[in-house]
Amino acid sequence: MLLQACLGIKIDTRNQALYFDNPVLPPFLKQLKIINLTVGNAAIDAELQRHANDVTINVVKRYGHVDVWIKK
Repeated sequence: MLLQACLGIKIDTRNQALYFDNPVLPPFLKQLKIINLTVGNAAIDAELQRHANDVTINVVKRYGHVDVWIKK
């Protein structure tokens, strides 16, 4: 739940969409890998990297159809 709140994750299974709303990583966590984040019948693997004033999200692998949206 804490990670979901930090990353602003919202999963919309009806529209096969994953949203990151103003994602942040705590100061002690420079990078994070998420494996098999499921959205309906699809999933993604993602790598997140903390920078001075930003977090970048790279979708490494996609299983099935899922749209990924990032709001900053």
